[in-house]
Amino acid sequence: MRDKSRAAKAIDALCNLGTVAGNHGRFLFDFSPDAVVIRLTEDPAPRLLYCFETDDDGKTVHAKTLIQRLKAGDIKPDELVFGVSDLDSKLAASRTAVGVKVFGVKKACEEAVRLINSKLAIKE
Repeated sequence: MRDKSRAAKAIDALCNLGTVAGNHGRFLFDFSPDAVVIRLTEDPAPRLLYCFETDDDGKTVHAKTLIQRLKAGDIKPDELVFGVSDLDSKLAASRTAVGVKVFGVKKACEEAVRLINSKLAIKE
């Protein structure tokens, strides 16, 4: 049986990762995401795969493909919830320029959960 409330729970779990094996005193590493893009749509094709790329061996990340898909109308800006840890970054600015609302990572996850629960009429 499908439980629609699991969609919001999955988003919440991804954005609030607990401890991960190896995350202890000798290997302290933050596993929380620096950026999240969540698409809430009826479209069966994700159209987000492989949108993030790097030209400098991972030092910086860009999403030119995502911007192209937004400009082409393949993805609607109101379907995206975008969260980034640095709201002053070029990544955040490029999303805002094409009409995507930009949040901090935790706020983006909260917004996605709120939208999912609202759309599916699930009481929190």
